[in-house]
Amino acid sequence: MKKTNTALTLAACMAGLAFGQGSLTPPGSPAPTMKTLDQIEARVDVATLSGNSNSVVVISQPGSYYLSSNLEILETYGILINATNVTLDLNGFNISRSSGSGGVGILINGGMDGATVRNGTLNGFDYGISSSGISGFGTGFLFEKLAVSGCDSGISAGYSSRLVDCRVYDNSGIGISVMSGSVLSGCTAYNNQDSGIFASSRCSLSDCAVIDNKGLYGIYAGADSTLKGCVADNNGSILLECYGIYAGDRSTVIDCTSSRNGAVSGMSGSSLSGVGIFGTQYVTIRNCTASGNNGDGIRVEHNCTVAENTAGENGQGVLYSYGSGIHTTGSDNRIDGNNVIGNDRGIDVDSTGSLIVRNSASGNSTQFSIAAGNDVGTIQTTPVGAGAWDNFEF
Repeated sequence: MKKTNTALTLAACMAGLAFGQGSLTPPGSPAPTMKTLDQIEARVDVATLSGNSNSVVVISQPGSYYLSSNLEILETYGILINATNVTLDLNGFNISRSSGSGGVGILINGGMDGATVRNGTLNGFDYGISSSGISGFGTGFLFEKLAVSGCDSGISAGYSSRLVDCRVYDNSGIGISVMSGSVLSGCTAYNNQDSGIFASSRCSLSDCAVIDNKGLYGIYAGADSTLKGCVADNNGSILLECYGIYAGDRSTVIDCTSSRNGAVSGMSGSSLSGVGIFGTQYVTIRNCTASGNNGDGIRVEHNCTVAENTAGENGQGVLYSYGSGIHTTGSDNRIDGNNVIGNDRGIDVDSTGSLIVRNSASGNSTQFSIAAGNDVGTIQTTPVGAGAWDNFEF
């Protein structure tokens, strides 16, 4: 066997190690490893913006902005949004009038569409938030998690707007008003001195509550609107007429509750002096509860469907008793499968051409008051031998 030359082998290994080291010259200065302040907070603090003679702050460029402290207002407007596609996060802070009266907390100028305002409170203005500038209402706003109090009107939104989890209370005018095509979800209106929520046509309202407001309407929804899971309780007015929920032509009201609505004490009474749910034409009212209203529990005009509702103790006010559980004043309605209990009149049909079937009436001063010329299922007092379309009184 051959002997290995140890010295040569060791030299070869050392040479290989030397070649594997590469250049020892540093490549350059090290790159930064931490984010800059602008990268952490890419939004603009409104405290860095200037205003004008009427406004504390003017936002004139699209982008994202935020409050970093409470904002006290002396000028006419607090924040004037004069650009499209602005997002303003109030960051939990408050915008309030520290001196004088009137003005607008946040004004979105006419035509400045697409603004988003969220997460804060406003109080002490004519309008807490308004999207009605010199050029009229804008379009496509999102108002989210806002509370507005101590103003004339709380929130006024433009066309195709969305309001989510907003609260308006103790205002001297309307709580929330929106233009057509808008969506409201989870909003509340409490103790406003005018209507709680006023929504124009083609709006959608879900899980909203209006309580103790003093205007003509707890909720007003214009034509072609949908209301689902809403509550109207103890709303009233100094006017002869008032409504817990008012639904315009071709609207749908589902799973809503409207109770104890009525004209202010001392007014002359009528069946319109506190209607729980009112529908005009081609309105569907289904699976709702109307109870304890001073006037009619559910009232519709023409071509409506009123089905599977409960109406109890309506028209039983201390000052007057004029209301019905369900009252139709026009023709061609379908009154089907409702339960009316303890009302001044149970089911009251004034005109002709309607279908009245499968309803039950108990404890009403007058169980059924139905004009001639309607199709009425036989009114039975016992289910024994009754037909599928019969009505019951008991």
